[in-house]
Amino acid sequence: MRPHLLLTHDFPPMSGGIARWMGELARRYPQGELVVSTAQYPESDEVDERLPNRVDRLAMPVRRLKTLQGILTWSRHVSVLTRTLNAEFIWCGTLKPSAYPAKWVRERLGTPFGVIAHG
Repeated sequence: MRPHLLLTHDFPPMSGGIARWMGELARRYPQGELVVSTAQYPESDEVDERLPNRVDRLAMPVRRLKTLQGILTWSRHVSVLTRTLNAEFIWCGTLKPSAYPAKWVRERLGTPFGVIAHG
């Protein structure tokens, strides 16, 4: 099975319900079948080491993912990651900002994506 990607702004060790949910997805997805794409957050290395699935963190703080420059950088990164992994599907943890890179990849590579709705 080809891996899936999870694009998320909210991810542990960040607090909050969405971050916890995305962390649980990464924890419970079958080992090796999911790669999480997010950004840097203090003390994230400790969390990432305990997960059975890979966490690919951009070299930028998480607060920058919602900026235009952050979205463009993330989009290019996800495009390369999708090609490298031959990803089958992209999950978006939220509509903004995660759906922007997913749509970018969909238009360029044809990889389908879905957005997880909250509340």
